[in-house]
Amino acid sequence: MNAPVPLKVSKGAALPIVFLLISWLPTTGLLQFGVYLLIPVVLLIAKFLKVITISRRIAAILIIFIGLSIARALFFYDAGFINPVLAFLTYASFWLLAVRFSGISVSAIQLFVIILSFVNLFESFLGISQFILVNGNASFARLDSGDAVLGTTGAAMSHLFAIKVIFQSLFLLYYEYSLNGFRRLNRNIVSAIVGIIAGTFASFLLGTVLIALGLLITHLYKARARPDLLLKSLVGFALGAGVVFALLFFTQQGNVDLVVQTADQSLTTQGVDSVRYQKIATLEKSVSEILVASPANALLGLGLGRFSSRAAMILSGGYLSGGSGVVPVSRSPETKIYIYDVWNDSTKAKFGGSIMGMPTSSFQAVLIEQGILGFLLLLALIYRLRTFASRQFKDAGDPVSRAFLTGTSFIILPFILLTFTDVWLEFPTFTLFPFVLIALVNSLASFPTKYRWRTVPSDH
Repeated sequence: MNAPVPLKVSKGAALPIVFLLISWLPTTGLLQFGVYLLIPVVLLIAKFLKVITISRRIAAILIIFIGLSIARALFFYDAGFINPVLAFLTYASFWLLAVRFSGISVSAIQLFVIILSFVNLFESFLGISQFILVNGNASFARLDSGDAVLGTTGAAMSHLFAIKVIFQSLFLLYYEYSLNGFRRLNRNIVSAIVGIIAGTFASFLLGTVLIALGLLITHLYKARARPDLLLKSLVGFALGAGVVFALLFFTQQGNVDLVVQTADQSLTTQGVDSVRYQKIATLEKSVSEILVASPANALLGLGLGRFSSRAAMILSGGYLSGGSGVVPVSRSPETKIYIYDVWNDSTKAKFGGSIMGMPTSSFQAVLIEQGILGFLLLLALIYRLRTFASRQFKDAGDPVSRAFLTGTSFIILPFILLTFTDVWLEFPTFTLFPFVLIALVNSLASFPTKYRWRTVPSDH
């Protein structure tokens, strides 16, 4: 058993906790703009106080990524300059990928995990209480009962709550397993179990399936060279997934029925067309009629906030403001033709407002708004972060660092898969948590024999 490390942290080490707390701020209606603005403000203050450094290579990729898209948007006069500005704010959490927190140590990581565990417990118990208050009990909920499970987000969007607590819980589980091997029940394990239950109550069946798929692929990849570890991983994954899906069946019968109905419809021509019309057909049509329309569209896209991103939808005239006039309308023709009319007229009739019926996703938004060049820049960013994280894992010399890296690695692929379901990349309250984990990983380079990390140069 390793001796405990005193919890002494620097100002820079406290910053990840600040972002964790920001991620749970209420985002009802116009309050979300406050969260959008708060992220760059906190980063600027932190830079002024010299508690963070910036990776020049990552920052260069982000600047090119944003600059090209904003420049492209200036060629269009049918939508105002507010579109790329709002998009810049919705993507503000991406700057965390270039951030290096100063003074990170094992103590800082341990304190972050302790705070995360308590935050996860609080939000999970609050979400379960909200579910029971609406449903009257904790079983056989109506299809819309999960929409009341919001925690402190207040966003009237239970899917956001679901993926937040599930991701936090998964990180805690893998962190604890790597560190202590589940030898005893402790705070992290309890927090993770309660969080997964709360996330299940929040009624995001498609998201749960994709998260499980991402975890399965990650398990297979990590255990590919060790048959004994592969079998152990598969058994553990199967047991965990079985419990979660059993819980889904007994608490979200309406969602289960919807999935069965959709699967049954997909076996017929009409069913296939209706499913493709929402997700796949909208993507196919936008690619064939927008990207292929001109070399400029193919290479640079339409520009930030001009198609199906969250910024484009907020400025479309009814997605957020409900026609109140508080949020200005700056809708591009492409948003109206390919996205907005479909959203308002067709999707609710076919899938009752299910996420399966929404003609939007982060994958689509990045591809159409930022073109092939922007999409390749995003892949380059992912590759750069992956190679650096792999080097960090090999250099990690103490159990806490390896446990933290393990917990982070298991949520990356599920995070990527979720971008095919909605515009999650533009929900800073969701992306803050995985991006803070990545920033912490990128802030660390361990001495092989000491329970602390040295400072990472800012130009790696």
